[in-house]
Amino acid sequence: MTDRRGVTVVNVTSPSYTGTTWLCLLLGSHARAFTLGPPDRVWSMRADPERAGREACRVHGEACGFWPSFFAQYDASRNFYVQLGAFSGRDVIVINNPTPAHVAAELQDPALTVRPLEMIRDARALATSYARHHRVDVYDAIVDFAQHLPRSFAWSPDREDVLGLRYEDLMSDPRGHVARFASFVGLDYDERALAFWEFDHHITSGNQGTIALLKFFQGLPVPNFRNRAFYEAQFDRMRKGEAAFDDQRWQDELGARERFVFDHFCGAANAAWGYEPDRFTTAEREQFLAELREAGRSMRPASTRGWRVAARHVKARASAATAALGRSQRRRLAAVGIVWFVSLVLVWIIAAVVYG
Repeated sequence: MTDRRGVTVVNVTSPSYTGTTWLCLLLGSHARAFTLGPPDRVWSMRADPERAGREACRVHGEACGFWPSFFAQYDASRNFYVQLGAFSGRDVIVINNPTPAHVAAELQDPALTVRPLEMIRDARALATSYARHHRVDVYDAIVDFAQHLPRSFAWSPDREDVLGLRYEDLMSDPRGHVARFASFVGLDYDERALAFWEFDHHITSGNQGTIALLKFFQGLPVPNFRNRAFYEAQFDRMRKGEAAFDDQRWQDELGARERFVFDHFCGAANAAWGYEPDRFTTAEREQFLAELREAGRSMRPASTRGWRVAARHVKARASAATAALGRSQRRRLAAVGIVWFVSLVLVWIIAAVVYG
């Protein structure tokens, strides 16, 4: 097939665990659209077309007929998306979270129109998803992952050239958002796109559970994976038209103590994204704050194992504060430390002589 028209690339960017696989599959559920997903996995295989054709498709695996045929005619000297659009007969390609190297190499081609879409999600949900995926304590997820999100992901909801979304808004009114997508992408989407599993997809990367819904519908074998029961229940509800793919597990998984730690480290930044903070009784606040302070003083676990993370963070903040001091201030602190150490040695020597 020849390159008869330009290609639009819908580039969805978001923090990890935001639900972008679901969104990408929805946007690719149109006769003129193709969902690639995170592009770097298949793009990194392009030097080995045989392997790429065999391993690219996360839905059909080695039984896929699309990717082997595509890579059999792929020309590395030409733009990947122009070729993908021409071969598939689709002029809208949906991707998410490409690396800077991929953006520089493939998304600057003048034959492409790039339509940026940004989506965020309550960082409490992101923290619990991170903990679940990496099998770590939720406190680790809060301190090591969630608290950095608002600074590392600059959300731009007011830019005219970017479509800004909140996951929660999309879940509360998926049909209303289909009309927004139609206007933004330039395709006549209708509500059938919400049943994305009924469309032909060859996505190459993304959330395993969401991709499993495509396999459930097609009767393809699905190896057991963690949280399979959750996705099967979601699929059953979605097929009945009862709800969109709405994952609110975090609301049951976070207790008051975890929510307080989240609020302590991430609350202000999450509020800047537009999310209401949790509320605590005076007794809860006093108790949890005392535990947090104790963790900072002792550098030992307090009432739960997870408080060690809070302690580590308090210690890290103290180290950062020391690093931020001026050179002369650091020298004075070092001198005081030396004097203190020498004094301890002298006291020990005197005590040894007197009581020896």
